[in-house]
Parts: sequence; structure tokens; C-alpha cells
Amino acid sequence: MHKEEEACLDAMIFSGSHVFPLVLHTAIELNLFEIIANAGPAAYVSASEIASQLPTTNPYASSILDRILRLFATHSLLSYSSRTLEDGRTEKLYWLTPACKFFLGTEEEGNIAPTSALAYHRATLEVWLHMKDVILEGGNLFKKFHGMSTFEYTSKDPEFNTIFNQAMAALSTFIMNGILAIDKGFEGLTSPVDVGGGTGGTLNMIISKYPSIKGINYDLPHVTQSASPYPVKDIQVMIMEGKERTAREFEALIRAAGFINFRVACVAHGIRALKESYK
Repeated sequence: MHKEEEACLDAMIFSGSHVFPLVLHTAIELNLFEIIANAGPAAYVSASEIASQLPTTNPYASSILDRILRLFATHSLLSYSSRTLEDGRTEKLYWLTPACKFFLGTEEEGNIAPTSALAYHRATLEVWLHMKDVILEGGNLFKKFHGMSTFEYTSKDPEFNTIFNQAMAALSTFIMNGILAIDKGFEGLTSPVDVGGGTGGTLNMIISKYPSIKGINYDLPHVTQSASPYPVKDIQVMIMEGKERTAREFEALIRAAGFINFRVACVAHGIRALKESYK
């Protein structure tokens, strides 16, 4: 392929890059990965077999599903093989790749699937259509569109609040399982404080592994009032807007606050870092 043709193809892929995450969200909503997983550890399934387990009367459902599954296969989210039917037609069969397990974890294991519901909730999705306004005028993107911060909005919209907390709880469980499996930094602690701890899931995991710990969970009233009764102490406080930082920026922030010995204690799942410092 000529370089100019490659560049054109790249441009077309970039312009349609919004399609994959939206299709992935659809797959999560329809529990497609669960349906495939339930077929058995070595079973490949067809789009028509998956469609038969969905509450649909759409005669074209299997055809649409096959296009979705083929898209996933091109991104190595699914593997596939082919079989020839009695009428001579070829049918593709699909199975899960290792990446899919991160959409399938139990409540105790945690997974990243609930974050899709948060990312594609109308309150979140509509905000991105106004990103140019923030670049040109400044301000917080969510607050600029909704007139309030994300956390203020959760107190006004019960549905969004539930989805937000479920996403944070599932993601926190997923991350903490990875951290607790490789890091021993919580040994010997007596009263850790989880600032912005949501419904207390992260703190509960820590004290479940280290029962001698008495934890304190800080968050907003409308968050903690729906939290499960973990053996921790809830104190309500406002959470500030977040910011992405490099390790050096974190170190500068920590040292400016009077802490010493900043270090990245461990990195779970190749991306989630646990940072330590002392005062």
C-alpha cells in the first residue's frame, strides 16, 4: 500500500474511532461476553446462537451481532474460527480472549464493565460535545455544561449517583485486588483514612485483609448514606475536582505538603499506581 493510501486509511480510522467504544458499551449492555462465557470453557458460539438468548424479535439481530463480533475480533477482544453449514454458507464462531475477563469479574473480584455505564450515561456523554468551549473559554467541562460539578450533580440525579457509585466501587475493587495481591504496605497500620472513599468498598477490602485496622471513610453525605454497613467510621466532607499528575508532579505536591520519602509502592494491572509518603 502506498504511503499516502496508508495515511488516508489512518485518517478514516481516526474519524470513526468513536464507533468501537460505543459498540463495546452495547455489548456490555446486552451481556454478550457473559453469554459467550456461559457457553463453556472451550465452546465457540455463533452470532445466531447468541441472538437466540436475547429478548429480541428482530430477524436481523444475528446479522448485526455478527458485525459487532467481527469488529471485536479485529481488535483481538474476541478470537474466531469458521465452519461450513449444510447449505454451503460459512458461519463465524467466536470465543473470548484474555482481555474479556476484565469485563466479567464477580462483585468480589471487580471489573471495568460498570465504568461503561458511567461513560455513556447521557450526563457524561453530552459533556464531550462541548469540549471546544473549555479550550476556548476555560473552566471545568462537566460544570460548564451542567452548571455544577460532577459530585454536585450526583446529589441531584439519583440514577446518575447510583451508576457513578457502582462504577467507582467496581473499579476500586478491581484495582485494590491487584494492589493487595502484591503490596504489603497496609501491614501495621491502625487507622487509614480513605478521602473520597465512595461507598467504602476499598476500605472494606483493606480491613477485610487486615482486621486490626479501624478505617475512616470520607465522602459526601449522599454517597455514604447508600453505603453498606462496613465496620468503618464515616465522616462527610466535600471532594475536590481531580487532576492527572505524573510521578514527579505527585512528588512535588506531596513534599510541598510537608511529607517525605515519596515513592511509587507498586503498580497494579500495569497502570494503577499506589504511592506512599510519610510525615
